[in-house]
Amino acid sequence: MSYDKVLTGSFEQYGLLGLVVAGLVITVVLGVVFILKWTGFTAFGDRSKLVDAKAIVKVSEGVDAIATDLKNLDRRVAAVEKDVGDRATRQEVHDLQLSIARMEGRFDLMEASMKAIGGSVTRMEDFLLRISERGK
Repeated sequence: MSYDKVLTGSFEQYGLLGLVVAGLVITVVLGVVFILKWTGFTAFGDRSKLVDAKAIVKVSEGVDAIATDLKNLDRRVAAVEKDVGDRATRQEVHDLQLSIARMEGRFDLMEASMKAIGGSVTRMEDFLLRISERGK
């Protein structure tokens, strides 16, 4: 509400006495604000007194440091996501386990076959050695 509306409203409602009282109240309030401003008690209109410039610089440096940390964190998270994305899934590991189990079974069969073949070769060698000893 502007001063002229306050004064006009006071005059219309209370007459000359209302006008004088409203004028005095407005004058006193403005005087108090002026005195407070002049003594440096308040910072009305002067933003340099609200926050110290050094404090603003410190906050700015802190914000810059946080922004740098966030960029580094973003890069680190991207690296972790890439690493996790390159890893085998649970299904792929399971399929690999099944393949290894099948290969172990085949190796067991091959081992048994090799033992049988080894036994046959040993018998043939023994037979051939006995034949060669008779011929001497």
